[in-house]
Amino acid sequence: MVHDFRVIANDRNFENAIGLTIEDVNHFLVGDDGKLFMFEDTTYEMLYSIDLKLPKSNTRDENEIINLVGSEDGVYAAVTIGKNQIDGIEINT
Repeated sequence: MVHDFRVIANDRNFENAIGLTIEDVNHFLVGDDGKLFMFEDTTYEMLYSIDLKLPKSNTRDENEIINLVGSEDGVYAAVTIGKNQIDGIEINT
């Protein structure tokens, strides 16, 4: 018998969000809708959020968080912001 127990830890929908685990401090970052959220990885408590205030786009494609990368020591995180396009016609980062 298989059970798929789930508990709602947060009422926000993080579908298509980008995540980054920071193992040294037992936290993880989630980038979604121009904001960064930091969570505690055992209780899923949101520790804080940062609004990145993405620049307004001058085309139909909106700016978004494309990638999150952490430093090896877990102290810094880099965020790539731009337009995620499939055809690659326009890239603004």
